[in-house]
Amino acid sequence: MNLLGEEFRAAFAQGDFMRALKFATQAWEATRSPQPLADVALCQMRLGRAMQAYDIYHGVVEYLKTPNVYDGLAEAAGQLGKWREVREFGTISLELKILEAAEETTAATAESPVLPRFDERRRERNVIAFSLFGGDPRYCEMAVLNVRAAREFFPAWVCRFYVDASVPRSVCERLLAEGASVVDVRSIGGHDLPGTMWRFLALDDPGVDRVQFRDADSLLSTRDQAAVRAWCASDRWFHVMRDYHSHTELMLAGMWGACRGVFTDMAGDMRAYLKSRPFSSRYADQHFLRHRIWKVAATSMLSHDEWFDLSGSQPFPAHVPMTVDPRYAHVGANIGSPSMEVAHSAPDGTPVRWTLHDASGGAVCTYCAVVRNGRYSVSIPAPYAAEIAAGRWRVVSRGLPQPDLEETRCPLKT
Repeated sequence: MNLLGEEFRAAFAQGDFMRALKFATQAWEATRSPQPLADVALCQMRLGRAMQAYDIYHGVVEYLKTPNVYDGLAEAAGQLGKWREVREFGTISLELKILEAAEETTAATAESPVLPRFDERRRERNVIAFSLFGGDPRYCEMAVLNVRAAREFFPAWVCRFYVDASVPRSVCERLLAEGASVVDVRSIGGHDLPGTMWRFLALDDPGVDRVQFRDADSLLSTRDQAAVRAWCASDRWFHVMRDYHSHTELMLAGMWGACRGVFTDMAGDMRAYLKSRPFSSRYADQHFLRHRIWKVAATSMLSHDEWFDLSGSQPFPAHVPMTVDPRYAHVGANIGSPSMEVAHSAPDGTPVRWTLHDASGGAVCTYCAVVRNGRYSVSIPAPYAAEIAAGRWRVVSRGLPQPDLEETRCPLKT
């Protein structure tokens, strides 16, 4: 059974949900225990079968009343438009996670300093922190778009990207040219931490007063702006947002903010936490926030959340409507996820370099891909996908010799 569980987790982590479903089903048939059945439900949901997932979760919750099961129920209900059930199940999940956090005997190292006043004139002390690793345009191009969005919505803030050597040189250079800060995690001793946690290192920088933590594949917006303004005008040290039916976490790693000075050794706290238990690098940031940060942050928190019924939550402030596809009209929307498929006649395994050109013929970006089954597929930001679909932008690709597939990597200057 342990082998089936390992095979399920490996297939799921690779995004092979059909294969993961096979292993979860085998585990369920062999044991008739609720956890493999919950895994079956999760696979069904990731395969776009919300109704099947919803029905299975409803059966599982009679025997397994865990936060993950209630998370699944809330997400499946949201996909089916069952909004009352989203609120009910999501709230139960959050309340269970609060109880889980309360049982933790260790919290992050904290003090009670004087709350720093938000000073828009000292832009360098107000940071929007991102983690960025790898060469996927889903994240790299969204990073560039976020710097541009910050100039419009957060002119008193600086975007800072924590990166490693896996980020292409061209991306680092474009971020720097756009006015962002790029920090090599190796230069500050953070390379041993999971990449998703690098951005939290901003709280160890004595030159920073306030930090917004964001995901690179989501886009800063007017809704985000209004909520952050309310936080900066408040007397609260921390800010949390939940803005979608799947946002059933106490502190979403890409949707919170903090003033520096409460936590005195974020790097040390993260390392101690990771040593204290087995962890998944994919979820380490979320679990660290739940188990180490929440208890401290909850004592001085402004929370914007219209989905669930946690005490003290407020609706989002009035704001100029977001000018995006309605599917992405919420904070934390995964705008970098649309896929682009390009037919190519080269044999399987052929490396190609593709360039996206705008309506005037100018190059927007250039990346590498590999031909599989007569085409190559990449994830691109939704705004790019819309331009391609409208026929205004086009993709040009050419074959590459194998040695040239890898770009020269980033020199990583701050």
